[in-house]
Amino acid sequence: SLAECGPTLATIEFLGMDEAAEFSETGIRSLTGWLRSAEGVRTLIVFAFNPPTTPEGLWVLKYWGAWVDPTHPNPAKPGELRWYTTIKGEDQEVDGPGPHMIDGEPIIALSRTFIPAALSDNPDLAETNYGSVLAALPPELRAAYKEGRFDAGLKDHPWQVIPTAWIMAA
Repeated sequence: SLAECGPTLATIEFLGMDEAAEFSETGIRSLTGWLRSAEGVRTLIVFAFNPPTTPEGLWVLKYWGAWVDPTHPNPAKPGELRWYTTIKGEDQEVDGPGPHMIDGEPIIALSRTFIPAALSDNPDLAETNYGSVLAALPPELRAAYKEGRFDAGLKDHPWQVIPTAWIMAA
């Protein structure tokens, strides 16, 4: 039996996800809950994604708002490290890792950063015909995927009753 083997610690020290904006925030946060390690072992989550093209992907704009939202009150530079914790169910930026006293409990904040990339950052892919593929996309997708514009490619589902723009304005 496992009990005879002595104490064990299952670890998941790295989580990498491509096209994270295509997944729900709930799903992504559920996956991140599995990240854990033995004491002193660093954990790392890497999310790669293009600007969202559906309302379901809008969570990435809030999650990395300091880097991608031009109206953010405290914009961050690419690669700048920021610290976040959850207070009353909402992500809050805090000064450094802490510990921070949250509801009487010492909490260590998690770091977050965003590093934008372009096709030219990947020389192997840049040497292929992929640039032409991106150039041939419809204008809103071209702006999102080729130019990396987070305000360009979002489209509501044709049967959506309340437009996302109305929800955002509210």
